[in-house]
Amino acid sequence: MYDLDLKKYHDLSNELILRKLCLPVETSDGPTPILFGLLNDVLLQCHEQRKLLLPNFHDTETVAVFSDYGGETNSKYFTYSFVFADYTHLKPFQVAMNAIRQHHKLDNPNKEIAFKSLRYAPVRNCIDDYLTAINNFVNGLVFTLIVSKDVVSLSGPNNKQTNEVLADSLETNGFGEWKPKIAEKMNRVTQVIAYWCWLLIEDGKKVFWMTDADAIVANPEKANQCVRLLQNWINSCKEPKEYSVFGYSPKPFDGDYESGFIDLLSLSDMISGSLDHFYKQYYTPSPQINPSAEKVLSWLILQGVGMKKINVEIKMDGANFVAVLVEFSEKTPSPNRLYFDYAYDVTINHG
Repeated sequence: MYDLDLKKYHDLSNELILRKLCLPVETSDGPTPILFGLLNDVLLQCHEQRKLLLPNFHDTETVAVFSDYGGETNSKYFTYSFVFADYTHLKPFQVAMNAIRQHHKLDNPNKEIAFKSLRYAPVRNCIDDYLTAINNFVNGLVFTLIVSKDVVSLSGPNNKQTNEVLADSLETNGFGEWKPKIAEKMNRVTQVIAYWCWLLIEDGKKVFWMTDADAIVANPEKANQCVRLLQNWINSCKEPKEYSVFGYSPKPFDGDYESGFIDLLSLSDMISGSLDHFYKQYYTPSPQINPSAEKVLSWLILQGVGMKKINVEIKMDGANFVAVLVEFSEKTPSPNRLYFDYAYDVTINHG
């Protein structure tokens, strides 16, 4: 479906890599949050293995963040998927998606590309083109956090009491009243976004976050409290970033497919849903992976022209938290996939 100039795409892929970054990410007061520390460890290990490829947002005015979550029921893992995208240069992606929707008859009426919609044949049929368009036309990062349910809390000692203390602390400090489990989820989500914002997005940029309907943004009041906590985590970092705008938006209204927002939010939904499905099947006697979910997991294996991917699993090893890089493999290479050899010259300032 695409007429690709390979040299052009190779050159572009190298332009869109962040060459210099600062690790570890730390807070200015008190101990570094557990989640920050675990992510620091994994990224530093990635760098040592010459695998740390991140998007360069230097030439964009606005970065959009999209998130979705899975594993709430009948799973041994929670999944948290985040897409960080260069909003300023989304026009090629919008054009590509218009063509994909017309080709696969998803435009009249418009149909959301979501994991729950995979039973609908046109959605299943568009997956290859959809993922290829994201790889080639979106400058950004897909980050997925996979957390074992043995990890009760990442906010302190691994027990329910920690979540109760967290909920009390949030209320005391003006972030609202939350059930302990929801408080822990909100803390994980906001810490992940804050971590990546600080690492990837320079001062003066505009940032906005869009997420599907969820308990942490159940109504405008809860959404406001959640966004304020996110800003608090960003401000708690050493040398905090100052963004000219930091906003939150609910899921776009039905029919808003021209902006590309729904299709990028759908990516976080597809990844979270596919991983949730995979881990549920993994522990069954005879696992049967949905073919479309398998395509999504295969897509996570390789870096795109613009879209980079990192998957991290957190689990318990005795009384200790352990974070590992998750790398999937495929039995048979997918057809029509572009493979890029990246010139690895990423340097880290250790602060």
